[in-house]
This record gives sequence, structure tokens and C-alpha cells, in this order.
Amino acid sequence: MPQLTDRFVGIGDVTRRTSLSRTTIARSVKAGSFPAPVRFSATCVGWYESEIDAWIAEVR
Repeated sequence: MPQLTDRFVGIGDVTRRTSLSRTTIARSVKAGSFPAPVRFSATCVGWYESEIDAWIAEVR
């Protein structure tokens, strides 16, 4: 669940923080094992930083 002070992070930040490729992230989102991105516009998506942090903590 996003927090009020949550930042949005782009795919570049997500790949760096998780060490996953874009393809692996896309497959994992589709499979439901990775947080889904939030669409801001037709060409812009991002993730809530707290959801990425929670996913990283769960995987470790």
C-alpha cells in the first residue's frame, strides 16, 4: 500500500535496485509476483518506492 510521502521510481531505478532486467520485471508483473506499475500517461509508468522496498525485503 503506497504511503503519503511515497516517491515514484522509474524502470531504471527499479532495475538497479532489484538487479532484474526489464523483461524479467515485465514477466513478473504479468505473473503477479512483482508490484504492478502505475500509469501516469500513455508513455510514462512508475512504481511506488515503498512497494519496491517491500518486494526487496520479502525476497531477501
